[in-house]
Amino acid sequence: ALPPPQRHAAAEARPATATEAVVAELWQALPGVAVVSRDAGFFESGGHSLLSMLLVARVNARCDVDLTLAEFLRAPSIRA
Repeated sequence: ALPPPQRHAAAEARPATATEAVVAELWQALPGVAVVSRDAGFFESGGHSLLSMLLVARVNARCDVDLTLAEFLRAPSIRA
């Protein structure tokens, strides 16, 4: 079982760039995954391996990029 999502100060939660805003929007749309901070880890925020694959696919489609699952797993935060 994963630990409950960590809560951070509201100032930390705001995306700093347009790209971060898109990733945060896609991240927040996943069931059971809280966007608590742009620096919070995906798995610490309630995500799991299947949701990470879904997020990567959605980021690739929305942003027209070729993010791999391995790249996401090495840096699983909105900022990264």
